[in-house]
Amino acid sequence: MSPVVLVAAPMEKAAGGSGNRWLRSFPELDGKRHEAIEALQSYLRRARNHADRLLGKQGLEQAVAKNLALLDAPTMPALERYLGGPFGALADPGHSAELKQKINQQVIAISGLWGLVRLDDPLPDYHLYMNQQLPPLRRLNTWWSEDLTAALDPLTTNEVVWDFLPLFYRRAWIGEKPRIPGLYPNRPPTRPSRVIEVKMQTAKGLAIRNDAPDARGEVAAYVVEHGLTTIEGLEGLNHSQGFEFVRRACFVKDTYSTAVFRKKT
Repeated sequence: MSPVVLVAAPMEKAAGGSGNRWLRSFPELDGKRHEAIEALQSYLRRARNHADRLLGKQGLEQAVAKNLALLDAPTMPALERYLGGPFGALADPGHSAELKQKINQQVIAISGLWGLVRLDDPLPDYHLYMNQQLPPLRRLNTWWSEDLTAALDPLTTNEVVWDFLPLFYRRAWIGEKPRIPGLYPNRPPTRPSRVIEVKMQTAKGLAIRNDAPDARGEVAAYVVEHGLTTIEGLEGLNHSQGFEFVRRACFVKDTYSTAVFRKKT
C-alpha cells in the first residue's frame, strides 16, 4: 500500500518554461478546467479595474497578464513551477531519482484553476487562489468539490491519505464536513482506510499556519520516501527545522488521525 499525499498548490510560482504540453493527469477534469479558465479570463477582460478583488493588489498587472496569456504560455512540470508552500522540500535537488519518481506518483496538489495536479504535469504560469469567489462559478473550493472528489475517489478508497491541506483547500475534497464514514454531504463517500492530518504547532501547542510550509514539505517527503501508513513511522524523522513529532498530542481513531509536530524550545 502506497500512501496518497495531498498538498495545496501555492501562490508562488516560477516564471517561464519551455514546453507546450498541458496536464496529462485527471483528464476527466478537463471540462471543468476549461470552464475555470474561461470564467477567469472573461472576468479579467470585463472587470479589469476590479481585478484586485480576485487576484489581490500585490503584483496585480503581472498576475492579470499571465492569466490572460496562459492558453499560449510555455509550460514546465508542476514540481518546478510551484515554489511556495511545501514544494521547496519536495523539490530538494538532493532527492534520489527513485524518491523523485515516488513524489511524482504519490503527491497530488489541489489547485483552484486545475483541480488536481500531479507533480510531473506540465503547467503554464498562472495566478488564482482556491479561496476566491470567481463569477459566475461561486467560491472555487465549493465549485470544484463534486468533480474533484469523484476524481480522487479511485485513488483514495481503501488507501491511507496524508492531509497537508489548509482548511479552504480541504473543503474542495471533503465539502463542509469531515471525511469520516457517515458524515458526508449528498454523494457517495470516499473511503480511505485512514486520513492522517498533519499539524505543525509551536512549542506550546498553538497552531502554526502560514510560516512553516517547508517544514510540512519535509514531513511529506519523509512520508513518501518511507511509504508510511501510520503515524508511528514519524518517530524516525529528524526534522531539520527544529520540529519534533509529539505522539502524546496526536489523535488516533480507525479512520482519522492527526500527526502533531511541535517546534523545539
